[in-house]
Amino acid sequence: AVLQQRPVNVALINLKLPDMSGLEVLSRVKAEYPFTEAIILTGNATLNSAIEATNKDAFSYLRKPYEIDQLLLHIRRVIEKQKAEEKIRKYEERLEELVIERMQEFELAKLQAEAGDRAKTEFIKNICHEIQTPLNSLIGFSTVLRDELMGSLNEKQMEHLAGIINSGRYLHDLVLDDLKFAEA
Repeated sequence: AVLQQRPVNVALINLKLPDMSGLEVLSRVKAEYPFTEAIILTGNATLNSAIEATNKDAFSYLRKPYEIDQLLLHIRRVIEKQKAEEKIRKYEERLEELVIERMQEFELAKLQAEAGDRAKTEFIKNICHEIQTPLNSLIGFSTVLRDELMGSLNEKQMEHLAGIINSGRYLHDLVLDDLKFAEA
């Protein structure tokens, strides 16, 4: 009844009770209030009852008569254990919060990187298209000159024109390769 009204850190349980055994009380306490620690007190200590109490998760087992200092020591240990467990729970909660924060930061960074990659790709594609148009004109007009459609050229002019056409085609191939890379 006390446990239902408010949380209790430590329950002192006698093995011999009028209505039920202390081990039954221990089982019910641990089942319904797992954070409540139990110290078993008994004047009829047996190895079997000590083992059973330990198996049912009793914190400690004291034989009557016991010294009050001994009982207080066990109670202090319970409280120290619970404080340590609470610290661990708080650290775990904080760690979970940090993991969630880092995952959100990672997702944001990933989205920003993807947006940057898309912008870079679009920039490369635009540059390639902008270079490709005048380059096609350069190659086309050079070919018209080489084929002497605008008049005849001397040998030196033909050599220079062949260099312009070859360099233009090389540059055109590079632009096409960059464009393919940007679109991949």
